[in-house]
Amino acid sequence: LNGVKLFICIISILLWGAGCRERPHDNVFDPLNSKKTLDIGFSAAGTDSVIVLSWYKPSDPTFDSYNIYRASESADTFKQLIQLPANVTRFTDSLVATDVVYRYYLTLQGSEGESKPTLTVTSITGPGQIWMIDALFFEIQHISYDMNRRIKRLFGLWKPENIAFTSDHSKMLVTYPILNYMHLLDVQSGEEIVGNTLLHRPFDVQFLPRQKVFVVIDSSGGVFRAERQTLNTTQLSEKPEHPFQILRMDSLLVIADKITPQIDWYNFDGILQHTLGLSDEFKNMVKIAGDTLRRKLYIVTRQRGNSHIWQYDADEDSLRLFYSDSLINAFAVDIKRGALWLARSTGDEFEILKLSPEGQRLLSQNGLIWPVDIAVNPYNGHIVVADPGQKQLIHYRVNLELIGRYQSEGDPYRVYIE
Repeated sequence: LNGVKLFICIISILLWGAGCRERPHDNVFDPLNSKKTLDIGFSAAGTDSVIVLSWYKPSDPTFDSYNIYRASESADTFKQLIQLPANVTRFTDSLVATDVVYRYYLTLQGSEGESKPTLTVTSITGPGQIWMIDALFFEIQHISYDMNRRIKRLFGLWKPENIAFTSDHSKMLVTYPILNYMHLLDVQSGEEIVGNTLLHRPFDVQFLPRQKVFVVIDSSGGVFRAERQTLNTTQLSEKPEHPFQILRMDSLLVIADKITPQIDWYNFDGILQHTLGLSDEFKNMVKIAGDTLRRKLYIVTRQRGNSHIWQYDADEDSLRLFYSDSLINAFAVDIKRGALWLARSTGDEFEILKLSPEGQRLLSQNGLIWPVDIAVNPYNGHIVVADPGQKQLIHYRVNLELIGRYQSEGDPYRVYIE
């Protein structure tokens, strides 16, 4: 009997090149398959109030449909969300609540039954679209709300300095002061619509929704209107002489000049309404931020070992020191909720600090390396922090609970929420 078994084993080796071992169970429908999960690249990306699920179609085995299961963060069990035909590799879940975590997995359905599941993926969605400028690869990138995925990348000519979107989010204007250039891009395709070389150093830009035009400051002097279709420019004012930032506050444009130094208020026709003359200390201005509802303007100055936030009250025409620290790297205002956000050094790292309009410390979150920009979501007050020290975008709720982290290949430089 033993001789017969040996003979069969030898014949098996000669004919099939296999030993006398049990054939591996590699069919995903086989309950004895040693693989615990189905690997077909199943992923989720939450963006602008929907969650998009995607995967690739497996070449083997034969199956009839996909089953997608979902559970919310408050649910203990998964329920089948939908069954999709075998030729589909993408599904948009629009029946979701904003700022709620959802979990998903997928299985195959075939004549042999239901396959093993994919790994569970999680996502969260909310209002608005998150964009960042990458200073290393000279790109503008659209990142999913949950920070799980880069949705789109638009390639720049050089490092973009600033961007502004039209109200319908179909176009964006990008400035390149070092190239003496700005161009209008189609957001969907990333293609250039038109370029402009008439400004010497186009720097910062705002879009005026009612007028449907862009307003651009030239850091070598002047304020210009640029048409949203053609980029034809009209000079509104020859001053300020050295502007570096422009804000839109109600029906006025606020423009900061740190060389003079001063801050000017213009109407949308470029007529000067008010000037705030500043001392030489404000030649160290790095940012201005406005609180339209409370008619306050914040000015951040920074020099070695000494950073200040100043508050200008437009109603009282008064300027006061609001907050001081050794190093403030980023600052933003939540206009609707009155919160002030800043990134401050704690010595060996940075923390995100939330202040009340009166300057009281409300919340903080440490563990950042070199945060350079903060954007506030105008719809729900959440914040996104650009930290090139970790090569990350970090998304927090208003209570600083972490939503997600996007690991960038480059250097996040500026962040926008539209």
